[in-house]
Amino acid sequence: MEWSLVFLGGLAGSSHCIGMCGGFAMLIGLGAKTVRQNLFAQLMYSLGRIFTYAVIGGAAGFLGSRLGDQLSGWVSLPAILSVAAGLVLIVQGLATAGV
Repeated sequence: MEWSLVFLGGLAGSSHCIGMCGGFAMLIGLGAKTVRQNLFAQLMYSLGRIFTYAVIGGAAGFLGSRLGDQLSGWVSLPAILSVAAGLVLIVQGLATAGV
């Protein structure tokens, strides 16, 4: 495994977390009266977020695996999903650019 690529992927992903989750984490801490309350609120938020991502990711992986097994003789499901995701990203980018 290329550890430098794993490191760069983590570094790139952390900027997403700062931008998206950072605001939520700051808002959660605003209502806390003590450090202990803030820590508890942050812990509950993080556990809920991780649990939700794990369950949704597991369900998507399971459904994708089942669908891939059923359609394996007909089409290459990963290739179709990759093209579909790429097209969605292109459309999103063009819409953001005002095209």
